[in-house]
Amino acid sequence: MKQAYVKGTNTVIVGTLEALTAVSILNGFDDSGEPQYAGDTEVHWNEQKSVRTAAGGLIYVDDDGTQYTIEQIEFREVGSCDEDVGTPGA
Repeated sequence: MKQAYVKGTNTVIVGTLEALTAVSILNGFDDSGEPQYAGDTEVHWNEQKSVRTAAGGLIYVDDDGTQYTIEQIEFREVGSCDEDVGTPGA
């Protein structure tokens, strides 16, 4: 299996940028017309879609939320599961 990293670094790519629809629930509006939120949001997970570049490529994200294109990442081999968890005798 391979892991993606930002080219020339040890920064791991942890996912892809996604867009989805969500509705923030309101309690009402204040006197100036500003919404007063209830604190709940209904997320419509079935509408989740990967965000893509103008050319159609995926947008990758590191642990800090920084975004990268495929041209900015590289793939490296990772060890077996036994090696990753430090199993004795591996």
